[in-house]
Amino acid sequence: MKSKIKSALSVIGVGTAHDLVAIRDERDRLRDERDRLRDERNRANEERNRLSASLDKLRRGKVTLPPELRPRQLCFLHIGKNAGTSLQYMLLDALPDAEVFHASLPQFDEAAASDLAASDFILGHFTFQHVAKFRANRFLFTFLREPIERVVSLYFFMRGRPGRVGPDSPPDPNSVVALQAAQSLSFKQFLLSDDPKIRMYTSNQQTKILAYDHRPDYLGDASDMLSRAETNLAQFAFVGITELFDESVHALSEKLALNEPLTPRKLNINEKRETVESLDEDVVDIVRQLNLLDAKLYQKALSDFERAYLRGVTFNEKAQKSPATFAATGD
Repeated sequence: MKSKIKSALSVIGVGTAHDLVAIRDERDRLRDERDRLRDERNRANEERNRLSASLDKLRRGKVTLPPELRPRQLCFLHIGKNAGTSLQYMLLDALPDAEVFHASLPQFDEAAASDLAASDFILGHFTFQHVAKFRANRFLFTFLREPIERVVSLYFFMRGRPGRVGPDSPPDPNSVVALQAAQSLSFKQFLLSDDPKIRMYTSNQQTKILAYDHRPDYLGDASDMLSRAETNLAQFAFVGITELFDESVHALSEKLALNEPLTPRKLNINEKRETVESLDEDVVDIVRQLNLLDAKLYQKALSDFERAYLRGVTFNEKAQKSPATFAATGD
């Protein structure tokens, strides 16, 4: 009898321990979700206040951009997980009087050229097909990122955001499929999925966005995608490099001739994501094979940046001198 009681108590003890672990895990998850929602609320409040102030200034007919930029339209193509969130808030702080059009991808689809022409500063997750709606006289710019780092960052960003990819509304319907998949699939399973609404994120997304559009309905003939992306990228007044974020911000400040240079800041960083170095080599190789076009596009942009702004010093040489700077690049 004593042995049976002891055995029963042992089972209860194991069950209780498991329950405590599950409770702690759920508590940590809820805390993370609370922090995420708080951050989204704060960003939404900042955006609301900024838009309200912008409307007031527009009604008063206040000048919105520095003289060196007028009458050009400032257009930032924000490719996800390329440090664009950090950059957009830096620019909004530097240009508080600008009349801004900041929208989601479906809203760029719906916007008329006449509506966009009224804005001095356009930013968001648009694609190159939308550029035709912007003013002909424009300063178009974007940032590119090393593709393996970018895809790793994107997956863990999606996995940590069960609601939506970002705060924009309405969300792109395609992103819902990828978000749900990131919650249930391992990174390797996510990469191996041939669902077009997942593959649009895992395979050559930067090249697709710059060639025309990364969504499955717009891909068409992909045979000359890299050539089209390179041709379109040549129309950009500035292409920054995420791994050279501080240098890119400094160069952009000079190109825009701002009264005060932009101060680099890193936002939207996922501290809990896996690093490329921690992944199995076969997983890294899958990412590499899925992004061969992005790798070529990135290398060309990196070489162009080094030649134009680093005065002959290559990214690898700078990284060897200051490795911590590049390891802390914002997501």
